[in-house]
Amino acid sequence: MIATRNNRVEIAKALIEAGADVNIQAHIQDSTYLYAGAQGKTEILAFMLENSQPNQQVYNCFGGNALISVAEKGHRYNVRLFLEKGSVDIDHQNNYGYTALIEV
Repeated sequence: MIATRNNRVEIAKALIEAGADVNIQAHIQDSTYLYAGAQGKTEILAFMLENSQPNQQVYNCFGGNALISVAEKGHRYNVRLFLEKGSVDIDHQNNYGYTALIEV
């Protein structure tokens, strides 16, 4: 999480390659996977999607999936990554009934 927060791309990649779990959630329900998407860490997110197993059932404190957070923050390149991979539920609703399309 620290490597991702500080956008230390090479360190994050090395940790992922070594088997770091990108799905473990902190006390505020952020995971490295959710954080990378929501904060526009595109290079780290792309590497994560190619080299790890992000759990699409891990949600943030608002019940949102990674795509909702990315759309809400306006990170269009990360939205594109999610849509190209096709692994994230585009119709998922958070605790407030919002989907990624509503957040755009």
